[in-house]
Amino acid sequence: MIFEFIPLLALLVLVILFASSHETLRSAWFRFVRLPALVRENGWLMKRRMPWQSREGGELPGSGSVPWTYAVPYAECEVLGTYAHRPVHGIEFGIPTKSYIGEGKPNRVIDRYSVVTVATSAQPFDDFHGVPGGRPISGNPESFYPDFVDWIRDRMPNSAEPLKDEGPGLVSYSWRGPLSKRRLFRALDELTGTG
Repeated sequence: MIFEFIPLLALLVLVILFASSHETLRSAWFRFVRLPALVRENGWLMKRRMPWQSREGGELPGSGSVPWTYAVPYAECEVLGTYAHRPVHGIEFGIPTKSYIGEGKPNRVIDRYSVVTVATSAQPFDDFHGVPGGRPISGNPESFYPDFVDWIRDRMPNSAEPLKDEGPGLVSYSWRGPLSKRRLFRALDELTGTG
């Protein structure tokens, strides 16, 4: 009887190894299984692209005019909330590209990039977006969303190692690859000085 389960167990181990090494499956696992639990635990907001929704969209609107309800082009998932009493934002992009292997048809590949950002000032970009009456740094993270969206423009490095960027009132880590719980919290800990 036990010998009947050995092939099934071996198949299960192979499936787990394949899934853990395949970036698209890891990304989907994070977005649809791990991320909702993280959002509930931390009281964050979440957006994610469903499989039937298009990745593409128009260009980002002008500076400071993006509400939380806006779908950022090529965003696979986003989180917005507070961590260590600071507004934080995390996003994973999925950019379709073509890869040519040999002389066959082009193969569609999804390049993934992630950015984790923390507001370090109540007035990012030196209050360029002109939030009337100001805002507390530990207040509503949605009021910082336009700043986060402006910050993430063009932050798609060609490195799997996180690259740190600092600017007026914002600091982030960005890398080539999917978002994961481990990478998200490592970046948040380092950016907020709690790690």
